Amino acid sequence: MPLKQIAFLIGYGHANNLIAAYRERFGVSPRRHARISALASMESVRLSA
Repeated sequence: MPLKQIAFLIGYGHANNLIAAYRERFGVSPRRHARISALASMESVRLSA
């Protein structure tokens, strides 16, 4: 689901406001968090093979 749509559904008028709130809460942007999670998942799959 696009970030713009998620932002609207949870009450933010603009995706940028959601990104700023996310970064303040978690210390990274949603995109960076997704990349870190994907890399960690790939690494755990590689290690288990």
